[in-house]
Amino acid sequence: MITDRTMTRICILLFLCMAQLACHAQVTPPGLGKLNTANWFAVGLKQDLNHAGALTSTTFFGMGRTSNPDNLNPFERPAIYVVNQEIAYRFATHWQYAGAVSYRSQTLYESYVPYEVASPARKQELRVYGKYSYLTTYKQVNLEATVRPEWRMFYNPDLTRYKQPTQFRSRVKLKAVVNLDHSNRHRVIAGAEALFAASTYKQLDKLAYTESRFSIYYSITLPGQKITFDVGYMNNLIGKHVSKDVHYLAIDVILKNIFKT
Repeated sequence: MITDRTMTRICILLFLCMAQLACHAQVTPPGLGKLNTANWFAVGLKQDLNHAGALTSTTFFGMGRTSNPDNLNPFERPAIYVVNQEIAYRFATHWQYAGAVSYRSQTLYESYVPYEVASPARKQELRVYGKYSYLTTYKQVNLEATVRPEWRMFYNPDLTRYKQPTQFRSRVKLKAVVNLDHSNRHRVIAGAEALFAASTYKQLDKLAYTESRFSIYYSITLPGQKITFDVGYMNNLIGKHVSKDVHYLAIDVILKNIFKT
């Protein structure tokens, strides 16, 4: 069984290897539930699959940690590991669609002191989603509006079905990328996203609002290296009447076209 320490070492190794290689996509944190604070680190690879750059592949590995319910330390305990693969196609000047598959392993904890690992210890998730986006540019600002339906399947560590086996969810997101210089190396990225969920796709009439996520990032691309560093903050407002306000610190490293000759 892969331990949390082993997964941490794998993530560090991936980062060290990729940092020696030769980007432009930022990876926002996954929602980790009703807690106080959390942190998120991801390493990603974006690769053009054709000469025009209209067909792209984006792969990332991410890991997150959270605070305990009684403190604000976002590095307190391991929370989640994510592997995500997405293929996107920009089929017109302003339009793009994408399909993706994602695997997630989340550690579960008891809600009472001393907040030990629960039984079962992990919830596994297999997620399939699509994205349909409208993109446009106004002066130094790139704007993107996205609708993202997704189908989520949950499993226990032994691959039996979790107590909530499935969920259909839909997202609506608006994103703005503000270029701070003419070389487009320095950017501010802001996003606002609303999420809606139902137990299954057969209950779409019961699709209900669940949460909102607001993020802001500073992004810098190193000259000539095709590697981008993003550091940011996400605020997760959970519940129709905001039953929980969660704060995320996020860092990611994205590499672009490292296999291009």
